[in-house]
Amino acid sequence: LPLKVVAGLAAAYVGLQLFAAGLHYAQSLLFNRAAVGVVQQLRTDVMDAALRQPLSEFDTQPVGQVISRVTNDPEVIRHRHVTVVATVLRSAALVGAMLVAMFSLDWRMALVAIMIFPVVLVVMVIYQRYSTPIVRRVRAYLADINDGFNEIINGMSVIQQFRQQ
Repeated sequence: LPLKVVAGLAAAYVGLQLFAAGLHYAQSLLFNRAAVGVVQQLRTDVMDAALRQPLSEFDTQPVGQVISRVTNDPEVIRHRHVTVVATVLRSAALVGAMLVAMFSLDWRMALVAIMIFPVVLVVMVIYQRYSTPIVRRVRAYLADINDGFNEIINGMSVIQQFRQQ
């Protein structure tokens, strides 16, 4: 290949990479802005719902767990909104483009490649079945940690009052 063609291809590649980076930045910015607004509203709604509960509800559930629900659960939703949705959309577009390219090159080879999808789906379902209980346990542990912190912080004011007497 002539040097001019190689230089043109290299410049086009660099330009496309910069354009893709700019689009990725804009996408991240938009998703994060939307997620912050959603999470703020969700936290407000969850806190309002917690405050409307009768006091007897808090006899069975430690305050630290309620605080953990108000702070951590909306954060999980924000993470899912920003990371997972963007990744799924990007991956779906990539798979769609690859399928179009494969079918345009050789439809028989594309059908063979598509046969991998059920195997991947089975692996994903198995992974989800094993990971979901573990994630729930981690969230429960996090709620217990927050409950412990809450008890310690509330206990400090009692200790300070006894010390002043």
